[in-house]
Amino acid sequence: MKLAAIILIATFMQVSAATFGQQLTLNQKKVTIDEVFRQIRKQTGYDVLLIGSKINTENTIDAKFNQAPLKEVLDNILSGKELSYTIDDKTIVIREKEPTIFDKIKSILSQITVTGKITDEKNQPLPGATVQVKGKSNVTIADKDGVFNLSNIDENAVLIISVVGYEKVEIPVNGKTTINISLKAKVSALDEVVVGGNVVPITRRADINATDVITSQQLENSPVQKLDQIFQGLVPGVASPDRGSVSTFNGIGLSIRGSNGIASPTPIKVYIDGIELAAGSTFLENFDKSLIDHIEITRGPSASTLYGSGASSGIIQIFTKKGVDINQLNLQVSGGTIESKYIKGPVFQQVHNISYEGGKKDAFTFNIGGNYSTYGNYIPDADEKDRSIFASAKSVGGPVQIGFTLNYSNVDNGVGTNPILSDNIYPAAVRNIDKVRYTTNDRLLGTDLNFKFAKWWQNTIVLGQDYQEWISKSTLPTVTKTYNYYDYQYNTSSIRYNNAINILPDSSAFKFNIISGLEYKYLLLNTVTATGTSAPIDGSGTYSSVGINRQPQKSTGYFIQLAPSYKNVLFFNAAVRFENNSLFGNNYGTAVSPRIGVTGNFHIGNDLTLKPRITYGKGTTPPQLYYKTGSIGATSVILPNPDIRPQYQQGFDYGLDGFLLNNRLRFNITYYNQKAKDLFVEPSLGKDTLGRALYQYTNLQSAINTGYETELTYHTQHLNFTGTFSIINSKVGDLGANYTGTYVTGQQLVGTTNRTAGLNINYSFFKLFKGDAGGAIAMNLSYMNGVYTYDYLGYYKYAFGHDGDPRGSNLNNYLTTYQPVTKLQLSMNYRLNQKLSCFFQANNLTNSNRPEYQNITPLKGRTMLFGIRSALNFKQQ
Repeated sequence: MKLAAIILIATFMQVSAATFGQQLTLNQKKVTIDEVFRQIRKQTGYDVLLIGSKINTENTIDAKFNQAPLKEVLDNILSGKELSYTIDDKTIVIREKEPTIFDKIKSILSQITVTGKITDEKNQPLPGATVQVKGKSNVTIADKDGVFNLSNIDENAVLIISVVGYEKVEIPVNGKTTINISLKAKVSALDEVVVGGNVVPITRRADINATDVITSQQLENSPVQKLDQIFQGLVPGVASPDRGSVSTFNGIGLSIRGSNGIASPTPIKVYIDGIELAAGSTFLENFDKSLIDHIEITRGPSASTLYGSGASSGIIQIFTKKGVDINQLNLQVSGGTIESKYIKGPVFQQVHNISYEGGKKDAFTFNIGGNYSTYGNYIPDADEKDRSIFASAKSVGGPVQIGFTLNYSNVDNGVGTNPILSDNIYPAAVRNIDKVRYTTNDRLLGTDLNFKFAKWWQNTIVLGQDYQEWISKSTLPTVTKTYNYYDYQYNTSSIRYNNAINILPDSSAFKFNIISGLEYKYLLLNTVTATGTSAPIDGSGTYSSVGINRQPQKSTGYFIQLAPSYKNVLFFNAAVRFENNSLFGNNYGTAVSPRIGVTGNFHIGNDLTLKPRITYGKGTTPPQLYYKTGSIGATSVILPNPDIRPQYQQGFDYGLDGFLLNNRLRFNITYYNQKAKDLFVEPSLGKDTLGRALYQYTNLQSAINTGYETELTYHTQHLNFTGTFSIINSKVGDLGANYTGTYVTGQQLVGTTNRTAGLNINYSFFKLFKGDAGGAIAMNLSYMNGVYTYDYLGYYKYAFGHDGDPRGSNLNNYLTTYQPVTKLQLSMNYRLNQKLSCFFQANNLTNSNRPEYQNITPLKGRTMLFGIRSALNFKQQ
């Protein structure tokens, strides 16, 4: 037994001697720790493994090691850090020190209660200020006198104090039990960072575009569950009429500054974390708003220069939540009612969200979760189920940062009988027979890589793939005596690279930035249609006719932007994009999209900053493949036009932004004057020998889009107020000498409105109970003048022989302006403590049933939602 002990001791001493007998020689100033580890591997043969370490290997030290033992080198590097190391089979493992029992007891004994008062620079209390322990979930709200109280916090904790309109500060506790803080007003809202119509983040003071931001708090407070409806009244120049669940392609109604198409607005280009959605805004309603950090909406064609064809009206950029370095489970459970004039009594709706976010400080963060929602039959035999899962992550710190986004959503919508058509059109004997099921799927996957070759040289690569599908399975004996199956598949893959170079140093009065990049995109649209007389609704069975159509699209774009500035006051921007697209006509060549703009920031007196801006931009929209190649149907034929050109929109923005009263009051006014040319039209060319109608798409018409956009924001400690008002003039322009259709110059474009407005008021009130309680109430009023579109109900009545309408069988004769629509929304939220809050939301409080986009589409009435939200912190970092 003694012999065995002697052998073990001798072996341990031999291993220790072998380990710490290893020596390192390195003499170099400001050498990175990463290089020291590399030298350790090279000179000693020992590998270095970092496990959950807070050590930043890019930090530098002055290395003065002359045949220094390995232990001495490691102790020097890790000195003063909460780290330990072990050596296992020629591997040095560095990890965070595990707290001892003594450390844990000490931590408990060192917890204290901190009280204090928060004031402004004039010693006035700041009620409603948030006080949070850094890295923890402990949080409280200052009362009406600016006084706060935080219990059971570490004596070495750091407090984060924030309030709207003031600079956020971090205050070390250092064992103090009373801390009074004076906050400074924010220097300028111009230093807010946006991406806007640029591919890299910039400050608002340098942005030449008209850009609005919707925050996650605004999304959370909104009673609107469908994302395409969020913008109404909240963003100037944007119209998003409700098309109803029984309608298809709801996002098509969403428009920015009217329309650049003659028949209806074209879908808006949408990006999620830099990944383009295959069908644009067409299926935007299916995206779960709970996973969004913020949304940026850039209005006008200037974004096309950097984002390519299809962005001639503007773009929508969605940035998802990437998590925080606090391991936390977020949960929302809610239920409520939907009212409708088409059924007796309200029906049930439920909206549930769950997510888990966490990560490691200075390493990476992540956010994973999902959504499940159902909406009851607000029309007979209807139902809807929405499901989604998502995951996102990002690395933080260091010269290389990587982001990841994954999202899957499924919406299954059973329509049943349309009560408007059933009551007004269908004969009584065959009512309540039609059945339709719509299913939409979205699968999005992407990653972005950001890396710096130098402090002044930023590079970004974005890889993305998005697949969107819409399926319709219908049993329609009352309308066409047929059973139909439709499947539209949008599939896009893209890669985009851009780099930003700052030529002059930050200390220079003059600065000169260059952004350049390239993009390749492949889009495939597959359309499958099938019609039969006995096939069931699930899509199986035998169909009398089946059609499959493939529309591939390839595009390559190159851009460069020059952005000089002077003293952070004057900013100039000049950019151009060259794009080739397989859908452009055979003889068209390369599309050129320039933009040029200038803005400045001028301080007037002590409290007013004005930011005028002027921008010119041009963007293109490619034709559909069948415009170019033609198609043959049973009753009509579209003749090919191999030389069809893309349509384009160009024009100016003139804007003025203002900031005053310590940035509590902000306003912006924009006038735009843009013209869309070479619009796609399909004039009738008679009939062929088989009696089929002949058409051919060509470029004939133009449209003129002009208007005013205004926005006013004012906030105090408790009250936030935002108002918007827009005048939108979308008119038919020059029709061309060869035009033979029914449109006339000066006529309003179909699918557009000419007025929108909104009023949003948010009031945060004091705690009703002791502790960390507090609440807020928000009211939103939106107004949209009637959309100019078709009287579908009148047309259907004529088609089914109900009356001898003098407008006849030509649908264009049924163009009309719908009645204005005003909607009132209400939201209340009350936080009971740090982990639990309850809320109430009501949409369409006035129970309006006026049609907004199609008068044969039933709309929901008043909706109400009650629920709780919980944030559970599982592990303190």
